[in-house]
Amino acid sequence: MKRIGLSHVALGVLLLSFFSCSKELSNEALENGKGVAGSFRAKIDGASWVATNNISATVLTGLINITGTSSDGKTINISLLAGATGTYALDENSDGLASLNQTEATGPAIYGTNQSSDPAKSSGTVTITSIDQTNKTISGTFSFNGYDDATTVTKVVTEGVFDRLPYSSTLPPASITDTFKVKINGTSFTASSIAAPIVSGSFFVQGAASDGSNFVGLYMPENVQPGTYTLDIFGGVFVGQYSPDPSTLLVSMGDGTLTVIENNSTTKRIRGSFSFKAVDASNTQSAQLTEGYFSVGY
Repeated sequence: MKRIGLSHVALGVLLLSFFSCSKELSNEALENGKGVAGSFRAKIDGASWVATNNISATVLTGLINITGTSSDGKTINISLLAGATGTYALDENSDGLASLNQTEATGPAIYGTNQSSDPAKSSGTVTITSIDQTNKTISGTFSFNGYDDATTVTKVVTEGVFDRLPYSSTLPPASITDTFKVKINGTSFTASSIAAPIVSGSFFVQGAASDGSNFVGLYMPENVQPGTYTLDIFGGVFVGQYSPDPSTLLVSMGDGTLTVIENNSTTKRIRGSFSFKAVDASNTQSAQLTEGYFSVGY
């Protein structure tokens, strides 16, 4: 099993981009993408890439996430366990992730910095040069090699720049029609922000605190049918996660269940209940999650 850290499969930090408010760049920013406030650009295998929509940045409690999509549907995402300027290394064992997500002839592909121990295939760096707390903008540079396990292909991303991107320091509130609640070691937790994005054919149903400081997440197939399933990181199909703070991730290791009550593709709503024991990679920290329930639109 790969190291259980920020960059493991379907982690919450990566999913913060789905909580964040997105925007489109102005015409001015699209003219050349250089030196323009709000621009997010790079080269992919030598070809220019400029984010034009779904652009968002969050700077939360010890977490930074930046994401954007080009006009041809290629998405670059950067997620860091960080809250300050500096240079951050990315690889299979780091608590951070950069990825290029795009659709190939064979289906969706994710070229990530966490998919190989060979740095020529999977590695990178991100430098946060400025976090302007007055104007709420973030700037920096990045480059990485992103590897996709399924296709065994590496994409090389160079000359990456995000210049004065507006950022949010809180997650948007949950819809009044959505619910995500659970008891954690006997204490009730009701999520302030709730989402159920679909990533590469799988749901990641997640409830988080408004500042992103902690979250509970459930990973399951997009086409999951009503029934009861074992939550087990080793299986990689149904997984429960709990992050009590930005530097800690606990996962289910077979001691827990998820019961899907409804997955209605017409009304776009998924409901279920869950309970599981969450454990860290070294098996030294754990938490018991009980009486969990979610009802989330997607």
